[in-house]
Amino acid sequence: MGYPIRWDEIAVPAEHEGMVGGQTEQTASLRAYFHRLTAATVAGAILVCLIVVAVSGLLLRDQHGPALRLDSVTGSDILAVGTPKVVRKLGFVTVTGTVVNRSSATKADVEAVVDLMDHKRNVLSTHSALVERDKMGPGEESSFRIEMADVPDASAYALRFRPLH
Repeated sequence: MGYPIRWDEIAVPAEHEGMVGGQTEQTASLRAYFHRLTAATVAGAILVCLIVVAVSGLLLRDQHGPALRLDSVTGSDILAVGTPKVVRKLGFVTVTGTVVNRSSATKADVEAVVDLMDHKRNVLSTHSALVERDKMGPGEESSFRIEMADVPDASAYALRFRPLH
């Protein structure tokens, strides 16, 4: 028996069933998936770049703010040792340093107070914090740290110490 010379229908080979415009449905689906994945990756990369630029701008802007000058340090028998360190960054002012009890009596609950002032010595903001040690005997030292919101118009600060009670 032989093969017919003419067929009424053209049969599609089994390996090409499901073809859509020369591509299988699976290939078309994978191509669409990778197009979406590429678009999402590019959008994510652009977003990360924008965030890095924004954060860098904030950090660089605040690092170049004008330095605060020390106007005065007061506080009966308790005095600051050396010059306190002032950091003005990211919208905050941090004042750190060390105090010593120069009196002959033990001091308890000593509070460090910082006044931010403008160029005319007007007080713009005041904040306080307790020194690290609860009680300081005669000649003993204690460190302090005061963090407060920055006031852009501030050009100087005053530091004082007082008993909490």
